[in-house]
Amino acid sequence: MDPGSKEVQEFVINVAEDIVRRYAVDGLHIDDYFYPYSDGTEFPDSATFSDYQRQGGTMLKADWRRSNVNYLVESLYNRIHAIRPKVKFGVSPFGIWKSGTPA
Repeated sequence: MDPGSKEVQEFVINVAEDIVRRYAVDGLHIDDYFYPYSDGTEFPDSATFSDYQRQGGTMLKADWRRSNVNYLVESLYNRIHAIRPKVKFGVSPFGIWKSGTPA
């Protein structure tokens, strides 16, 4: 799933909203919310990045990716709390055990 796709973003947010509406959860926790780190292969988001640029976007690809993740996390928080303000929301950040690792 491409985090740069508006359809994917809405799908993830809608699933989270559905969980909060249907179940008496105390919280929702997101893990692995980042783009895959470089392992010799390119993440297939060139089409959505090109769409972003065609619409006048000027961020570098890495900044655009971070912006997509930030948008998704903020939107999840806001929309979950609009439904059930007392639900806890958490995110597990990617662990960097040593500067520059992974590159």
